Amino acid sequence: MSNDFKIEKLIFNFKNKKISKKEAIEILISLIESSDDVNTRFRSINFLRELDHKSKRVFEILEGCLVSDESSLIRGIAARLLVTKFPKICFDTIKWVMHYDRSVLVLKYLKDYVMNEENEYSQNLSKTLSEFLAENYGVIDKEAFFLLDLEYIKDKNLEIGFFKPLIKKERIISLDLAGLQINKIPFSIGNLTELINLNLWDNNLVTLPRSIENLQKLKYLYLDWNQFSILPNINWMKLKSLRKLSLTNNINLIHIPKSLFLLSKRNFSNKYINEGVNLTDAPLLGLIEILTGQSLSKVGLNEELNKLYACNYRINKEGNVIGIYLYGYHSFKINLIPEQIFSLKFLEELILRQQNIKNIPDSIKKLKFLKKLDLMSNKIKKIPRIINELNTLRYLDLEDNLIKEPPKLKRYSKIDLWF
Repeated sequence: MSNDFKIEKLIFNFKNKKISKKEAIEILISLIESSDDVNTRFRSINFLRELDHKSKRVFEILEGCLVSDESSLIRGIAARLLVTKFPKICFDTIKWVMHYDRSVLVLKYLKDYVMNEENEYSQNLSKTLSEFLAENYGVIDKEAFFLLDLEYIKDKNLEIGFFKPLIKKERIISLDLAGLQINKIPFSIGNLTELINLNLWDNNLVTLPRSIENLQKLKYLYLDWNQFSILPNINWMKLKSLRKLSLTNNINLIHIPKSLFLLSKRNFSNKYINEGVNLTDAPLLGLIEILTGQSLSKVGLNEELNKLYACNYRINKEGNVIGIYLYGYHSFKINLIPEQIFSLKFLEELILRQQNIKNIPDSIKKLKFLKKLDLMSNKIKKIPRIINELNTLRYLDLEDNLIKEPPKLKRYSKIDLWF
């Protein structure tokens, strides 16, 4: 008979009052002491927690697990049960563990306890844990708590000290988390108020915690190659020091929040204004810089574009943007046509090749002067009928997309169509 079956039968018999609480506890203790299977010991301890039993023998069993079990999972759940059920008598043991057990999982369980409970024992343990983590990580306690949270997300079986951030005067100023495939960032990142550089490139993030807004000194933020579809619901305008923000290659991206556009207006427009772009159009170029991770280079009115690659814009004599050109670079894809681009009243040429674009928004009808639309090598399946309202359109390139039928255009004879 497997141990899993024994536990299932034990739980069934207890809940149906076929055995007493005392008998159930004895069986669980026997399984904890005799089983070599981590899952069996874990489930036995967890069921002890449900029984809410506080006998001396249960305390001794849990204390033994915490001090000597080889599995950090068992030590962790034993620690959690001890501090919640036996806070007074486990104090010395827990303090010992804090100094000698470097398991991320065990220390994270203890950290969550001291942060969420308010009693004299949790306060004393909090002080001990804070001092231990601060000394081992080499940063102030609040930032040490963040590193512990982060290591727990990365791998519960780690020992503390996996991450090696750049530290100055016990404060984290640069943190490189690229390529770790983590799916979330701890809320406690808001504790890193001296952070200047944060690299989250190539992970599985779909959102960011609101506490990111606390990073008032953050200058460089890399969010490339993640899984954002709708960008995090944070107030981007609070990141006043931001000078570099890169969101390229988020292939699921479908929406740009207003606060991000406002950030581009405040933090990323000056370069383009200094190059002669008017105040109305410059924020859009700043937004494209965020989506590509690269600044756009200006080309003259009559200057020819490079045939192989471009990350450029063109303006007329009045400073209105009349051309945007993105193609040939494998390092970035903007993944959508931002709605804000349709505010460019004088735009004549829009070339967005190989950008993983899936849809053409109906708002494109606002581009009353558009002559050339090149969306070659994207993932567009359908052409909106609204294209027919682009009365000035003379060139339309839709080659190498997912379109099964040619677009139904009323003005075939007047449009140079590539399909």
